[in-house]
Amino acid sequence: MSDDTAAIYKLPYDKEVDKDIYEWLNSFPKSRKADAVRHALRYYIAASKSSGETFKMITSSSDSTYKPSPKPVLKDTSQSKEKKKPKLNLSNITKSQ
Repeated sequence: MSDDTAAIYKLPYDKEVDKDIYEWLNSFPKSRKADAVRHALRYYIAASKSSGETFKMITSSSDSTYKPSPKPVLKDTSQSKEKKKPKLNLSNITKSQ
């Protein structure tokens, strides 16, 4: 991406109301958060096009019927494993465009 095509979009959110988004974003290293958001948006766009779903803007948390699912119980894998950056599979998204 060259400097003349680069753009920055600030995404304000509430850590309490948008707790699911906050936790998801913080699961990525700082250097990969923008990649994760771009991938999630492209995935949503592709999925909504293929299903014919129309986008419904939720203007406040009181309008939302979305309830995040409870966190799955994970095994304790606290052995000395090296943390790796999450791999984002963008091939499915870029092929559909």
